[in-house]
Amino acid sequence: MERITLYCRTTSARGTTNLRFRVTNGRAVTMYYSTGRRIPNEQLAVFTPEGSIRPRVTVYNPKLKADIDEYFAAINAAYNHMKITGMDMRSEVLQAEVDKIQLETGASTINEIRAKYDRPAVENGDEPMASANLMTLKALMAKGEEAQIGGRPTTQPQPNNDSQDGEGGEE
Repeated sequence: MERITLYCRTTSARGTTNLRFRVTNGRAVTMYYSTGRRIPNEQLAVFTPEGSIRPRVTVYNPKLKADIDEYFAAINAAYNHMKITGMDMRSEVLQAEVDKIQLETGASTINEIRAKYDRPAVENGDEPMASANLMTLKALMAKGEEAQIGGRPTTQPQPNNDSQDGEGGEE
């Protein structure tokens, strides 16, 4: 069973730390995901390695907590996808898969992902993306029913009644 944890290598209360996560599966797999975000150490100190708020902590950054929860979900989804499809279990592959999920779900913009890799911003890259194909199963079924004509799917060839003699037969 995989375990995803916040990965902080500092005990200093001052300064900032890169928000990173570690994925382990027993002793066989260890991968890291870096968000590219620098977070003040005092804000990270309120979280347990599992991403929950430490006991007796009442003051914390709720936006950071929500972001950490989103990262945990995306990393879990990416790891499971990698495992099921037989992808290389390397940090670079995990990084790409999580970035792809973050982009597809609108959690990150193209320019945010490009900035992590020191790439220049692109035009309209600050706009969140959304998949036009994402819909509920009920909506997809309704769309399929609309695409049928007379009980037949529209992909079937329709009879051709455009013959030159007007009767539809052979000449």
